[in-house]
Amino acid sequence: MNFISKFFLAMSVMLVGTIFFAKPAQAAPPTWTSNVPVTIVEIGNVGQVTISASGGSGTKIECTNCGLATIVDHGNGTATVSWNTATNPPFPHIPGKEFVINLKASNIANPLEFINGGVVFKIIDPVSSGGLSWISIPAAIKVNLGETGQSIITAKGAADITLSCTNCDKATFIPTGGVGVVTWDTAKNPPASPGLKTMIIKAFNKSSPGESIEANVIFNIVGSGSAVPEIEKPKLDIGSFLEDRYPVPAGYTGPLPDCAFHGTCDDVNDLLTLAINIGKWIFGLLGTFALAMFVYGGFTWILSGGNPERVKQGKSIVVAAVTGLIIAFGAYVLINFLLDALTVKDAFRGIS
Repeated sequence: MNFISKFFLAMSVMLVGTIFFAKPAQAAPPTWTSNVPVTIVEIGNVGQVTISASGGSGTKIECTNCGLATIVDHGNGTATVSWNTATNPPFPHIPGKEFVINLKASNIANPLEFINGGVVFKIIDPVSSGGLSWISIPAAIKVNLGETGQSIITAKGAADITLSCTNCDKATFIPTGGVGVVTWDTAKNPPASPGLKTMIIKAFNKSSPGESIEANVIFNIVGSGSAVPEIEKPKLDIGSFLEDRYPVPAGYTGPLPDCAFHGTCDDVNDLLTLAINIGKWIFGLLGTFALAMFVYGGFTWILSGGNPERVKQGKSIVVAAVTGLIIAFGAYVLINFLLDALTVKDAFRGIS
């Protein structure tokens, strides 16, 4: 087998390999599995909240705008966000101001599939009324009609601190010191209509009941066909931002995947995409190369001047070019026949 036949055989093997390259199934993006509370932090104290997402040990949670807050990713789909206002006071400090900390959860198996979320720190001045202050006020709790929702609110104060609910209605409220648990079984006690239901929770010290603080606990009751909106979370799509800022050059048809221009290539799928594109590019060159070999072999034959060695060389080049085309296109037809028989979709083929 001469050089030309070996070249076509090598190109055919590469073509078969790229045809069989299919992108692995994309891992599903994680989902948030914890209700994100609004965390109340007095100036001089530490606020801390734990957030979790599905996906197991391969899930990581990172902060996109932590600022003065810090995040510790525990590596198992949970992370703790803290803000020490004694060492990192907010600037500027406005009593009652809420600071949104944006978070991103992704899985190491598929880092381009991620979800955004956030936690909220509400910075307040130290409370002087009996030392009462809220430690955590939960965000609105979504409850499907017919299911049970539960919310936990905590406060701090004197040793005899207690909580009470002034309008719990069909929900039940169980206080234990500075912790109150609000539960609503909408199967046993359905609301008159779906919507946002607000319970007012009061905290006071029994030794000084005239001094108290109040907070709201909200249930978002969602029924069939209900148009009640869910609480929106902060969103930051870095991938879309990079795609808009660094688009693929107009008219580019080379083998590089789109992510090479965006700067977002960080997945084995991108490497497979490059291999598939190179295979397509080589397959497109086979016809051009074969034509060049036909011309070269023909001229060698015509200009042989009757020299038997030159005639034989010209014939050999033409035969090798024909053989190479047969091998390449035969491999293409065979592989596509098998893929058609197995009903493989075009998205999973190197060359369709």
